[in-house]
Amino acid sequence: MILRLENVCKNYYIDKIKIKVMKNISYEFNSGNIYAVIGKKFAGKTLFINLIGTIELPTSGYLTIDNVSYIKKKDKDISYIRNKYFGYILPYLDLDKDLSIIENILLPTSKKDKEKAIKLLEYVGINNKRKLDINNLSEYDRLRILLARALVNDPKIILIDDEIDKLNSNNQKEYMKLLKQIAKDRIIILTTKSKTVIDNSDNVLELKCGSL
Repeated sequence: MILRLENVCKNYYIDKIKIKVMKNISYEFNSGNIYAVIGKKFAGKTLFINLIGTIELPTSGYLTIDNVSYIKKKDKDISYIRNKYFGYILPYLDLDKDLSIIENILLPTSKKDKEKAIKLLEYVGINNKRKLDINNLSEYDRLRILLARALVNDPKIILIDDEIDKLNSNNQKEYMKLLKQIAKDRIIILTTKSKTVIDNSDNVLELKCGSL
């Protein structure tokens, strides 16, 4: 799979003044790779992830998957694309503390397949804790469950915004090993400030003032 950005721009307007926050970004992502997006505060890392994942839409430019544009669609088509192609691990998409671990994993899918959830927990190495209360999980366990949830629809692109930075260095290394395994037939794009995460990624992209 190839994910391509072509001259992607994002503008906001404040008191009718145009602010260019993402400027003519072009890049090609390929399956089998982990891409670390770095940059100083306010460089646009979160916006970059949100644009790729259709959480925000660009002002101009093209985003394509295998040469087919996926942004200029109706709302129902965008929802379909999100579920089909993307898995998300984002700060505001945390686990629901009122649900069980299994129920959390199955949230993004209409198929409430408990056996599939258990297999995903086994895959990320945390099946032995599936009956624990959400409130009793470590940060590392929480992120493995979020990864299982991101994989429930078998997406080809995983987007992670700063979440791995919350782990200590040893757990970051272990999590990146897991991502390496997952990335064999997927694209993984993550934002980070961690040297450990950067060193264990295949490609590093630096954003500066909205430019790549």
